[in-house]
Amino acid sequence: MFRATLKPDLDPIERERREIERRRERMAARTSRILDAKNRILGKDADALDSQIRERQERERMEKEQEQYYDDLSQHHSRLLTQAELSKQTQQRQQRAELDAFHRSQTMHKTHKDTMLANDRGLEGADTVFLKFPGEDLDKPLRDKFQQQQQSDWLIQQIAMLQHKQQLQKAEHEEYAATQLQIAELLKELELEKQKERRARHADTLHFNQAMAEHKKAKSQWSSLSEVEANESEISRTLTSPLMTEADTPSMLGPNRKVPYAYKGMTRDERQAILDQQMAQQEEIRLRKEREAEEKRQEAEQQEAVRRLLIKNEREKAQREAQDRLALQAERAQQARDAETRKQHLNDLYSNKVAPSFFDQFGKSSR
Repeated sequence: MFRATLKPDLDPIERERREIERRRERMAARTSRILDAKNRILGKDADALDSQIRERQERERMEKEQEQYYDDLSQHHSRLLTQAELSKQTQQRQQRAELDAFHRSQTMHKTHKDTMLANDRGLEGADTVFLKFPGEDLDKPLRDKFQQQQQSDWLIQQIAMLQHKQQLQKAEHEEYAATQLQIAELLKELELEKQKERRARHADTLHFNQAMAEHKKAKSQWSSLSEVEANESEISRTLTSPLMTEADTPSMLGPNRKVPYAYKGMTRDERQAILDQQMAQQEEIRLRKEREAEEKRQEAEQQEAVRRLLIKNEREKAQREAQDRLALQAERAQQARDAETRKQHLNDLYSNKVAPSFFDQFGKSSR
């Protein structure tokens, strides 16, 4: 019987753990680049794009290797089936050859036996006169009886050989059917495992992409609002600040220009306005730092939530696999118990033991 061997593969839990670690490292590196003002660049993030390209190439390579593995496995099964069919045909040819050789040997044996009988009766070399001339054939009853016995022996031998041939063919068909069933079950298990792994990987990728998209959307909204507020504040300071407008002495060059010879310095109100503006700027800086700290805290919480979600998914997946294994073990144990019970019942049913009541019925007659 042929038995298919599987190619050793990496543990799905270990592969998923490596994938999560690689995503965390990439996310940490990207976050450090984005939050670092000195190293942050405008436009496209070349490192992130290169990382995404490498990740896609690695994913495509893994998918190709997996497809190649399943193709090799299918080819291996096809070779096994072909070898089984060739072995079956070879065995059939050998059986036919042995049967022909047996027939030839039996024919030669019977011919030799007939020759010996003829020699014993003194018929070899004789001209079989009783068949050519009128007269009584005294050996006809013996010859008829011998021929009938010979035909009976040949018939018994042919029936025995036919039964033996049928038994061999039945055993071959059963072995071939068992091999086909085993290969089909193995292929079905491999396909189910592949689909389950693909669904789990797709779900994890979907959750991670959703979390990243929400984080990116929130950060983009906050950046847009901050930029709009900063632009409006800068325009307002440029247009309305006493320091920038110099509204003390009107100039012929414009209402916002100062006359150099008439400028006596800043007034007390102007200096106070500058101090107020500096205080406002300091307060703005403080608020901006608080917003940045809050943003970092929210981002850390979001990353922690994503990490916990991934860990939860991993644990649920491990629990499901453990439950499946336990269920399979219980089912196999129940099947073994049922087979043992059925076997014991059949042994008890077909043992045909003689009960003591059979012997007790003798010797009770009144005669």
